[in-house]
Amino acid sequence: MWRWSLNACCLALGLGVAGGAQAHPSLIVEAARAQIPPKVDGDLGEWSKARWIDLAPGDSLVGGRLGDDGAAEGQGVAGTPADLSGRFALEWDDQGLYLAAQIRDNVHDVEGGEPWQWFCRDGVTLFLDVPGDGDGPTWFVGDHAFVFTADPALPPGGRWWRHGDQRGRQEGPAPPQTRLALTLEGSGYTLEAAIPLAVLSLFTPAFHAPFAGRTIGFMLLVTDPDGGERPFGGQLTYGGEGDNDASWSRLHLMPAGEAAPPRLEISPDEEAFDAKMKSDQRLILPAYLSKRQVDSQVAQQRALAEEYFQTYLQKRPSRSGTRALSMAFTLWGNTRSTEQIRKAIAQIPPEEDVWDQVVPGLRQAFYLDGRVEEGLDLMADLELRVAPLKSRSALLLVLAANWMAEGEIEKAYEGFSRIVSWSASAWHVEEARRYLQEIDRRYTQNPEEAAPQ
Repeated sequence: MWRWSLNACCLALGLGVAGGAQAHPSLIVEAARAQIPPKVDGDLGEWSKARWIDLAPGDSLVGGRLGDDGAAEGQGVAGTPADLSGRFALEWDDQGLYLAAQIRDNVHDVEGGEPWQWFCRDGVTLFLDVPGDGDGPTWFVGDHAFVFTADPALPPGGRWWRHGDQRGRQEGPAPPQTRLALTLEGSGYTLEAAIPLAVLSLFTPAFHAPFAGRTIGFMLLVTDPDGGERPFGGQLTYGGEGDNDASWSRLHLMPAGEAAPPRLEISPDEEAFDAKMKSDQRLILPAYLSKRQVDSQVAQQRALAEEYFQTYLQKRPSRSGTRALSMAFTLWGNTRSTEQIRKAIAQIPPEEDVWDQVVPGLRQAFYLDGRVEEGLDLMADLELRVAPLKSRSALLLVLAANWMAEGEIEKAYEGFSRIVSWSASAWHVEEARRYLQEIDRRYTQNPEEAAPQ
């Protein structure tokens, strides 16, 4: 079966990077209290004493991925600081949270995508988890993303707002109190913006004056389409890796004085969890390197899997809980533990956005046990029951790839198209588009076959 031939060695490589180098919920970034609020006019002279934070590909606290759009990029530029880099600073007062950014970008592009696809245009976005609850990728009340597109014309859509309310994720123009000023420069742009704290308080009543000493979750994202054929060209992130606010850093609103440099504050529990995971990875490494696992190795991994699953149940929702869940299913997948997987799935709430951590191990276990069709049926049932679109995207991508391999092209086309329309996960959308392009090429090469409508 296509896409089901993942072997144990691939899963073994994944064990060493659990959690990711760029996800830093233990990272503290300080925002100084502004003695005089910035004018938000594009002149950053008022930010001369601010604590600036550098942003460049390859930095230990910077995530994301930059694309290569060919000739538009320039020779040897793609993926380097000349492609995209910069610095940013944050301040606050009782009226607003203020952002300043100086971005170096070799190609200015604010034309791509549909009007609502802000991530297909150059710009800077500030993600905020105001309650600081780290409740996962789903957009709940108190989650915000304020988008500032690098368009000097300042169109209405240039100040965009994604947030959660009682109905779920909402998107539209930012509140009118949100301000933006932008200046283009020869090698990039300078951006200055203000976010009204009153709007944050409206959605999170516990977040109110006095704001001094408050800590909220945050991540900063810089988009970089670069004028290529693909509307989504790439991005850099600081303090997180995506919509999952459990992985975001923490922004501390300083009562007074200058902001200190960013620092990691790892709790004893988190430190102990990291040490245990590294120790267990070393312990089970021989089982991954051997072509045939003996009974004692299988039993060892199954016992560890059960232990990690119990950790997930105890710690959810949290970064440690999600990592523990991923570890449990990785171990079950490598030991063909299909029954254990079925029992565990019954204990995971369908509204919890962690099913992308389940899919690789589930797929591996049923493949190694020679029960691929049974595994596919289980995933199809889950895809109908699971609520978050990011998790459904992970499940549907595997299913649609299998339909494509089986010649059910129209069914696969519909599945990939649904993933694209959901736009819940940039990676899954990109993979779905790649499959759709492959289907289109096949029909182009075989015109006697009718392309799916």
